[in-house]
Amino acid sequence: MYPATDRVVVDSGRIPGVGDYQLLISRDYEGGLCTGLLIKGGDPGGGDVLGEGCGGPEDLNIGKTTAGDGTWTVLHGIVPPDTTSVQVVRASGSKFELTPVQDAEEVVGKFVVKKVDGQVGALHFDALDARGDVITSEDFR
Repeated sequence: MYPATDRVVVDSGRIPGVGDYQLLISRDYEGGLCTGLLIKGGDPGGGDVLGEGCGGPEDLNIGKTTAGDGTWTVLHGIVPPDTTSVQVVRASGSKFELTPVQDAEEVVGKFVVKKVDGQVGALHFDALDARGDVITSEDFR
């Protein structure tokens, strides 16, 4: 259930309407990649909120953290180092894009953090290179 390694902060900043965040990675007891989003003061009582998942693909591993009232969802995770954009397709067929930020020095890969309105449901992710070719794909239910 809990990471076997220390969580490493690979990105941090502020998300309008959500608050300050830290994007974290670690490993689980089976060696799988864990990605997490820590929202500072995100709890109604003022405490921090951590949304974290372990396992899944090493090179494209995007999770989601949704507000308790369902008004927003933050997509967050790791993408391959040569990714220039991530195309996201909702179950309805509508599309939007995630823009990766540069990787942390100690971690191979780039990272995405993006707030979208409402709950997102099932998603399909395509990591694209500079030519627009698909590097890898992932489905998230």
